[in-house]
Amino acid sequence: MACMKSLIPSASQSWSASRAVPNRANCSLSTRKWCFMAMTLPSPIVNKTVIGDRASLLTTLSHPQVLPSKVDDATKMIQLHERTQLALRKASGPTSTMKLIDTIQRLGIGYHFEEDVNGLLETFSELNFNEDLFTTALGFRLLRHNGYQISPSTMFNTIEKKKTEEGDDEHVWDTGVGEYQKLKEETYLTPEKMLAREPERGDWGPERRTEMKEAQNIILGVRGCGLGCTRLGLGCTRCLLAAQGWVTAGLGCWLHRGGCTRAVQDWAARGGCWLHRGGCAQGLCRTGLSGQRLRRGGCWAARGGCWLLAAGCTGAGCWLRRDVFHKFTDHNGKFKESLSKDINGMLSLHEASYLGSHGEDILSNAMEFTETRLKQSIPIMAPEFGTQVLQALELPRHFRMERLEARRFIEEYSGESDQSSCLLELAKLDYNKVQLLHQAELTEITRWWKQLGLVDKLSFGRDRPLECYLWTVGLLPEPKYSDCRIELAKTIAILLVIDDIFDTYGTLDELVLFTDAIQRWDLSAMEQLPQHMKVCYMALFNTTNEIGYKVLKDHGWNVIPHLKRTWIDMIEAFLVEAKWCNNGYVPKLEEYLENGVTTAGSYMALVHLFFLIGQGVTEETVGMMDPYPKLFSCSGRILRLWDDLGTATDEQERGDVASSIDCFIREKNLSSEEEGRRQVKRLIGGLWKELNGKLMDPNALPLPLIKTSFHMSRTAQVIYQHGDNNKFPSVDDCVESLFFTSIRF
Repeated sequence: MACMKSLIPSASQSWSASRAVPNRANCSLSTRKWCFMAMTLPSPIVNKTVIGDRASLLTTLSHPQVLPSKVDDATKMIQLHERTQLALRKASGPTSTMKLIDTIQRLGIGYHFEEDVNGLLETFSELNFNEDLFTTALGFRLLRHNGYQISPSTMFNTIEKKKTEEGDDEHVWDTGVGEYQKLKEETYLTPEKMLAREPERGDWGPERRTEMKEAQNIILGVRGCGLGCTRLGLGCTRCLLAAQGWVTAGLGCWLHRGGCTRAVQDWAARGGCWLHRGGCAQGLCRTGLSGQRLRRGGCWAARGGCWLLAAGCTGAGCWLRRDVFHKFTDHNGKFKESLSKDINGMLSLHEASYLGSHGEDILSNAMEFTETRLKQSIPIMAPEFGTQVLQALELPRHFRMERLEARRFIEEYSGESDQSSCLLELAKLDYNKVQLLHQAELTEITRWWKQLGLVDKLSFGRDRPLECYLWTVGLLPEPKYSDCRIELAKTIAILLVIDDIFDTYGTLDELVLFTDAIQRWDLSAMEQLPQHMKVCYMALFNTTNEIGYKVLKDHGWNVIPHLKRTWIDMIEAFLVEAKWCNNGYVPKLEEYLENGVTTAGSYMALVHLFFLIGQGVTEETVGMMDPYPKLFSCSGRILRLWDDLGTATDEQERGDVASSIDCFIREKNLSSEEEGRRQVKRLIGGLWKELNGKLMDPNALPLPLIKTSFHMSRTAQVIYQHGDNNKFPSVDDCVESLFFTSIRF
């Protein structure tokens, strides 16, 4: 049984530190642009302890010391930031602009330039992608990675299929009339109804009324564009209704409030609108109503303004032209062999192919095609470029942990002949600055862990605050989530100890009592427990309540019922595994995964982060937490499967419950463990496609939570892949480079 298992040796660690952490309340990057760059952070004294003949990263943090303030570094970072921002704004040409964005994001400094990057990506979304293979693949990868719902195949599959079946284009459009009446009844709100729903909008001032008038112009523009809208087609009807919805809402985009844009979301997912064939979008442009003006009306989700919503935007991004790779295929739908000569383009296409979802066969074909041809071409490549290709074949960028990739790419970029000294210096300064923040957070976590005293009372429990914190940096790489990382690390630390109780220490009868006490979630319930379980129960109870209080204070939500539910579900799943192990039962693979995704801690972590982050928390999205979203299940299964790949051998020696590898071998009658591992990796690949598809879900959760789910899958691979293949860096190596080795200038 495993839950975010450790690959760090379990020797004792001594941690002590006094609180000396900067005021993170003043470090919101969204409110104060320069605060993180300019602030001075304490740096803990780090002493490495050598155990035996192994230089292990069992690190003792003494009291933190505030280093002399490097004002020059802070000033330099601001200057470099301004120069980089200017470079983004002056960028010309799709290829050079996309390469600049890609470099910025890979260097780990993309969070400084989100608004600039999103603005540029919106312009790319309007391109026809009549570019070379390298630029087309890079643009596709950047757009999808950043939440834009671009797809590699035709956007009009649903409509064209229907046209083929009906045999008449006219019939398809005629169906729109009935659809219009239905949608109007279901989604359109009159101004009176809207005012009753949003009383605070009842007193519109002159500017608001002007915006209302401009929104009416949108409707007129849509109706009068003369390029397909006058026939009241299925897609354009819904765009029209969306525009009408903006008028009644006073230009407030109520995407998350169950309004008529829900219909637009549903439409976008099922086939789309003829907008992208030169129709309504042009009519919208003729109104002269800027995306910036509409953004002030409240539409956040569309990224580029409400008019993009009418062009097919959904909560996680925008539907764009989807035939971007068609021109690179022959009449049989296979990629042209002549592309093999374009090695840069092939590598770009290979990286893009890993963002494919189920049903996107062209990306699956691209992955197979590029992998084969790149392997064949490695012997004739320049050594440096051949190394990059090998790294991409072994671990595509889409699967890499963000902070580790930043560290690795900074070193790679330092050796490139066309490097930007401005970008490189900013990336190095920023990396070291973030590393100091990580050390300060680690100091706080270890201080809390020592004061909790859980492992002092439970000698069998894992003493792993460092590893717990590593997980949080993987899930939440941006500095602004400092508080979230600290709180999540606390839950993971307690989770590891509970897992040890179920794994190695508790008897089955004791585990039943412990599960019953957790289900009751009452301090009186712990009286029946053994002493070691009482200590653990109290630590869990108090920590959960403290996190609940923090969320209530910061965001105004009482989330303790939701938090405790995740713990109850996880403890119940632990008990199921304990019974399997006690009875020697080997479950079916699906039965194992259904239970294992819960014991992995994924639901617990993601639900906690949903409330700790606080962005997009509404009654609607809270309701999406029960049952747990498919997004959580996908990333949790990837975590569980990588856990098995990295730890199955050790757990088998300890006599733990059967892993997914064992389930595969038994269920598929496989001949070897190696074949079982191949099957598990194939399953992980399918889960990644399912996870990628969640970026195109019309009922998507808030984008920060989607990103966190992706980061969970990436972090799981980084932590466990060394156990599966020792050519990858160990956890010790990752910890060393992330937290304790600064980048030299």
